[in-house]
Amino acid sequence: MNSKALKTNLLLIFFAYCSTWALPYAMESGDSALRFSNHILSLVCLIAISFFFIKTWPRLNKRILTVSLIFGAMFACMLIFGSQLALNDSIKWTSPLTWLSIAAFAPFMAALLANILIYYDKFLLFLQKADIRITRIFKTEKQLFLCLWGIFFFVWFIGLLAAFPGIYAYDSIFQVNYVQTSQMSAHHPVLHTYWLYGCIHLGQTVFKSAESGLLIYSLTQMILLSGILAYFLKKLWDRLPKIVILFFACCFAFLPYNILFSFSATKDVIFSGIFALLILKTYERIKSPEIYFKSFRKQVDYVFWLFLLCAFRNNGIYAICFMVPFLLFFFRRYWKQTAFSIFALFLLWGLYTGPVYSALHIEKGSSAEMLSVPMQQMARSLMTVPERFTQEEREQIAEYIPDYEKYSSKISDYIKDTFNAEKFNEDKAAFIKLWIACGLKAPDVYLDAWCSISSGNWYPCEDYPLPDAWHPYIMYDNYTPDDGYGADYLWIERSSYIPALSYLLRGFALSGAHQYFPAVSMLFSPGIGFWVLLVGVALCVNKKNYRAFVPFSLMFGLWVTMMLGPIALLRYTYPLMLSVPVVSKRQTIRLSF
Repeated sequence: MNSKALKTNLLLIFFAYCSTWALPYAMESGDSALRFSNHILSLVCLIAISFFFIKTWPRLNKRILTVSLIFGAMFACMLIFGSQLALNDSIKWTSPLTWLSIAAFAPFMAALLANILIYYDKFLLFLQKADIRITRIFKTEKQLFLCLWGIFFFVWFIGLLAAFPGIYAYDSIFQVNYVQTSQMSAHHPVLHTYWLYGCIHLGQTVFKSAESGLLIYSLTQMILLSGILAYFLKKLWDRLPKIVILFFACCFAFLPYNILFSFSATKDVIFSGIFALLILKTYERIKSPEIYFKSFRKQVDYVFWLFLLCAFRNNGIYAICFMVPFLLFFFRRYWKQTAFSIFALFLLWGLYTGPVYSALHIEKGSSAEMLSVPMQQMARSLMTVPERFTQEEREQIAEYIPDYEKYSSKISDYIKDTFNAEKFNEDKAAFIKLWIACGLKAPDVYLDAWCSISSGNWYPCEDYPLPDAWHPYIMYDNYTPDDGYGADYLWIERSSYIPALSYLLRGFALSGAHQYFPAVSMLFSPGIGFWVLLVGVALCVNKKNYRAFVPFSLMFGLWVTMMLGPIALLRYTYPLMLSVPVVSKRQTIRLSF
């Protein structure tokens, strides 16, 4: 070994030592780092990481090194920040230890990412060796589609029998009440509200029971979602190794949260399926733009699915707005067709939320829904550092947020429900000025409040159920009169046909027992979808496949809306998790303007 190689290896061992030192700070063990540093396993980790670094270094080129360091630093930040929030519900922004641990752990995360960038395509090519055997099973794409559709529906139907006639939880009880009391609100997606109520009303009219109506809803949702996911995997059949497709098929069929969501009466389920389908369609668009833009039917189809995305969740339009600049830039050769499609979408959305809403007497949703993060920031500031504000500022915050003392770091519902929307609507500029003024006096508290309420969206190690939040990992029990709602609400009784399976599904949904299984637990983490998205972006940057930023921008736009939400839950990140198969494909599309 020459002197240069020796110096390089010694430097790599030093970085390995730094990463070993920082390891407990990235694993929610920072308050007891001595237990690790004075443990024999720290030596094992040092040797393993040193070997890992020395083996990785010769395979790096300048581009891989740069991309890996940038994204590795981002992953290190998320782990260190998330760990501190888990331990102390705050981040030590001014502590040198925080930034030292990030700098020390970043090389390890960078090395992990570098190996993904180096070997990912080779790994997919290796898996393709099994394609011939698997192809013999499914001779045509139609056969594959029907087989997957049937398997998904059959497996989920067994789960439905356990939770018969479905999960009547989340916002469903309120949506049904909107229609029953003729007080329709755009607080929840109108299309989903009418679909849910229509099914229940049909059951009451034809079969004389609301339970039959919920069963109709559950079955129609299961048919739609299973069909979407089967089509989704069919379209990826020739773009991913067949064994990878089968792995995703098993995940869609058998992971408990997919089973439970398939018959949960919530708008997030079909929205997630439509979102994943749109990511796929956007990929097809960037792969063959000349074919897409020559077909009027394909353009209409794309606008139709974009509209449905907006109709099934109100934040869909904001995610699309985030994608618009990328569409216009990367398809500038077809700027007229692109601009027309965008115009058509916004025209449809304007007609839908304007004249159609007015004709149906639909009231606008509360402005409090988009102010969860500002409310959390102001309430936390007033609770923790009231001395930083003037008496007038404290009084103004209390007037806007009367229940600020009920502040909980992981959910805004406790203070959001009594937000003074009337005062806010009278002078929105005054609220914004107050929010900015308080933020300048307590920037650290503002950052803590935002990071804490949103951590489940970016920190894959978040523990569920969330502390101080009444939401379980997934809601399973139907609403009952004992929940304290009025007599005018509709109740639906459950009659399980497989009690043992119902017991298991309920335990999974409420307890988060999956978190006790190493590595496998990441399949259930709401935050893992964002990490996969970042890895996908890194792969595209490394391959110079910048056009893939178009579908990624839609995913990132949705993630931004989640970062502004009232709580971080699996059902909100479900669209990203269903989109993982598309992100997993080889990023080899080349630019051709």
